Amino acid sequence: MSGVDTYRGIAYQHAQAVLCALDVLESDAFAAIRVEGVEDVIDIELLDAHGRVAIGKQAKVRSDDYTWAKADLIGLLRRWAAVDAPNGASFQFVTDGRLGPSGEEVRDALTQAAVGDRGPLAELLGDAPDGDTVRKAARATVVQDPGGLGALLARAERQVIALLPTARSAADAMEQAKSAVDALFRLLLDRACRPDSADRVASRHEICVALGIPPSAAAVVPWAGQMRDQYLAAVAAQGFAAAVPTRLRLEVSSGTAEEVGMDALLGDGLAPAAVAGPTGAGKSTAARELRAMGAAQGRVVVVAHAETYIPGRIDALTADAVADVLGRDVPTLTGRQVLAEPGTVVVIDGVSEVPEPVRDALAEDLRTPVATGRGARLVLLGRGLAAVRSVLPASSTPSRFRLEPFGRERRRALAEIALRGGDDAVEADVVLAQAEASLGDAAGNPMLLEMTLGLIVSGVAFDDRAAVYGAVLDQLGEKAGVAGLGIAQVLLGACFARLLDEDRRYADPYTWRRYLMEEAKAQADLIGPIDASAIDDAARRSGLIVRLGHAETVAAVHDSFADYLAGLALARGAVAFPTDVKPGDEERLAFAAQVGGMDRTLAEAVAERLPFALPRFGALDRRRPGADAPDEVSAVLRAVVPEGVAAGVDLWRHTDGRVVAFSRPDSGGWLSDMDARAARSSRPWVVGEAGPVDLAVRLWRQWLLMQLAGNNGVGRPHPRTAEEARDAVAAHVAETAAETDRLVRVAVRAEHRAVVAAEIGPMGLTGQVHPARDGLLRRGPDWSVVYTPTEGIDISIADEPFVGDDYRSRAALDSMIDSPASAKAAERVRKAINKMAGGRWL
Repeated sequence: MSGVDTYRGIAYQHAQAVLCALDVLESDAFAAIRVEGVEDVIDIELLDAHGRVAIGKQAKVRSDDYTWAKADLIGLLRRWAAVDAPNGASFQFVTDGRLGPSGEEVRDALTQAAVGDRGPLAELLGDAPDGDTVRKAARATVVQDPGGLGALLARAERQVIALLPTARSAADAMEQAKSAVDALFRLLLDRACRPDSADRVASRHEICVALGIPPSAAAVVPWAGQMRDQYLAAVAAQGFAAAVPTRLRLEVSSGTAEEVGMDALLGDGLAPAAVAGPTGAGKSTAARELRAMGAAQGRVVVVAHAETYIPGRIDALTADAVADVLGRDVPTLTGRQVLAEPGTVVVIDGVSEVPEPVRDALAEDLRTPVATGRGARLVLLGRGLAAVRSVLPASSTPSRFRLEPFGRERRRALAEIALRGGDDAVEADVVLAQAEASLGDAAGNPMLLEMTLGLIVSGVAFDDRAAVYGAVLDQLGEKAGVAGLGIAQVLLGACFARLLDEDRRYADPYTWRRYLMEEAKAQADLIGPIDASAIDDAARRSGLIVRLGHAETVAAVHDSFADYLAGLALARGAVAFPTDVKPGDEERLAFAAQVGGMDRTLAEAVAERLPFALPRFGALDRRRPGADAPDEVSAVLRAVVPEGVAAGVDLWRHTDGRVVAFSRPDSGGWLSDMDARAARSSRPWVVGEAGPVDLAVRLWRQWLLMQLAGNNGVGRPHPRTAEEARDAVAAHVAETAAETDRLVRVAVRAEHRAVVAAEIGPMGLTGQVHPARDGLLRRGPDWSVVYTPTEGIDISIADEPFVGDDYRSRAALDSMIDSPASAKAAERVRKAINKMAGGRWL
């Protein structure tokens, strides 16, 4: 380890120790903290009232060039298992580094062991599942916390503010908190340097003295009662109402859905809910709408931001959400009480906007409350349903929702609202038609549509989606009287590009300040001296840069603005093309294509890493196909079709200027008129409207439709008995699942099959076959089926029509078995791909 890494490791370890010391004040389970534990494997010990280890932690940093492997983690687990600690003691390995594939295997084995399956862990340790080593190791967890020192200290400062006496101002409170955290940091650093293990302990009283607070300040303040009532009153006082009420689609089975209102998330039951919608679709608005709706019913709905989550501290995340509404800091213990309260709903927004290691840590935090089925109901929001679903245990069956597409009726309502502040002589339909003509399919995005309508009413000209964002930013600067916001956009974009490279769009205040200074220095050679502080101040005063929730986390006013700014910086050459394109990069690449145009590097990166976004980029490719177009079209096509599928292309330019693309097994080129006429009668072909990417997308679509025709086989005959009905449903479900799996393997490249399968969802079914109600009888004996999609198949027979809501869906028997399994499977795959492509593509 280099000298820099050594100091970084010391700082990271002691920042974790500061948070652990604050845990001592907020839990009766702990009486003291020891830094540099008695055993070398433990860096931090949380001690109970008898001085025994309740929780042991090791905190380590690791540079991006290295990962934690199985050998590293197994060695740690063996050393922990050898520690003389009480049976109930647990161990955490906390790191800012990445896990390698074998390290992930250890983490997954620990997750399985935590829910009772110690087999995989025993195999890794080479011991019996009931052996002492495995039982002790099963109480260990691996927590990845890539946030770093700044995020940990910022969290500690917020936590300390809740313990300090009331300050004259927020600025004074923050200064006092920083001083208190510094004092606690020094105390722990001093104790860590002492050779005797007994002298490395800091008691609850000593922690209070270091912070400058009386022990009574750490007394438990109950959530139920006055604080809860204050919370509900504060939500009601905010009086939030969505301009156009949010609608959801509840996915009741693979490929089918029903429209419901937001109140569906307030229904009885503890099953978690996963809600997905693209950027700008109104997820955050929906969360605030749900919070207001709950308060009107006397129900507590807490809205937390995943971006402010510190791995392993779900209680602190929840406490911050309460503090955001109350306008004052509250103890972390409050968050713990809220999570344990039946009838409460805890919404976590932005789940798909945080790095994968953070989602993994959040999943670990949520595993126990979801498994026990007690306490608050969890509602998780994010861009992609697969990413949101990944945070919940695989064994759970969450309700799956999507934000209802913003249809014509609701678009017109939004246009009418926009006109209230503009020219009443302009008809809403005319203004809406202008917006729809400019945005195309993107008009279904309520936030973008609202911004566009505002620009039209204000008389501001624009050409496309990127121009809308640019015009809105100009308006923000003008309204706030901020000069030079235009110059700031590229610098801010460079900062957000760095954050997106880290799979996030937010930063703690320390990291944000550092990135601003570094990017200002990097850009100075191109545009002259830059005052980073002035740009930060201008961005904050304009409202472009905001503080997220009650935390100090820095973010754009909406994540789509971070994407736009990062795309602008890329198009202007201020940052390099991302070396590792991830799903979260789709928006910034789309903005870059709109601002600076498409090129082959961008096209192939999207095709290889984000194939189902390619139809969107095809429409953005405005290049005229040139001499090398056949090679580019073939390269893009080759990146999206499975290995071994012919991806060669010939091109021919029609007399009207359009380009025709012909499939071929190997490399091709431009055809003469005579060769093109011959090819049209013997090979598949498409006519393009734009550049090379558009041609590749059309050929790919043609090929996919051929694979997903789903016209083989026949449906099943109508059963004569309940037993036959049950068996028919079970067999049809199993056959459809097998055919769906086959089609995914045939139509999708191996590296993308998992995401398609996740989008399709569970392909099994758990339910009951029961006699159809009299009014639904079709032909002699008839049955209905009530069911819930699950991984396995479990169907029973009931003697009476089912009453209740134990199952999510109800269907007539014939509707489930009269279509061929091949047709239903093809429809499932087509719908999944369409959802990922952002609309009806296939």
